[in-house]
Amino acid sequence: MSEAPGEPGVPSSLEAPVAPAEAPQAPATPAEARGASAEAPRLVVYLEDSPDNLRLVQWVLETTGRFTVVGAADGLAGLDLVRERRPALVLLDLDLPLLDGLGVARRLRADPDLRQIPIIAVSACVMRSERERSLDAGCMAFVEKPFDVLAFRETVEECLRRAAPTPLPLHSVCSEPG
Repeated sequence: MSEAPGEPGVPSSLEAPVAPAEAPQAPATPAEARGASAEAPRLVVYLEDSPDNLRLVQWVLETTGRFTVVGAADGLAGLDLVRERRPALVLLDLDLPLLDGLGVARRLRADPDLRQIPIIAVSACVMRSERERSLDAGCMAFVEKPFDVLAFRETVEECLRRAAPTPLPLHSVCSEPG
């Protein structure tokens, strides 16, 4: 340690012996830095006409490192976005301009190329009939706004698990005809 010129007793620098060490390995991806897996984030399309709600859901899901969230502000633009991007999951506000959320859900379920994509209705309407209508239209789950962040993430994960194709047992794929 040396003293600053003109100021007795005030150190100008601190010197300490440093043992040579191996440089720490930086995580390969931001997701790994947060403890998430290195697999590519799954795409979620959120049909939501409120920019604030879209930003909130983007933050809730993207901070896990497991999701990328893109949005559309009306039902028709949302259908186009789902057709174009083929997301892993659709989040759907029910009160959308041009085509409401129930109409979007019905069209997605009627399309052979899109019907397997899980849909979660996200709505401020807490009437039991609205929940039932959402499920009847093809939504896999219903989340009430405002929602608990951890419960919302778990609902998203659970719907993706339930929608994942079940692999065939290895013996049925590899066995020879008998």
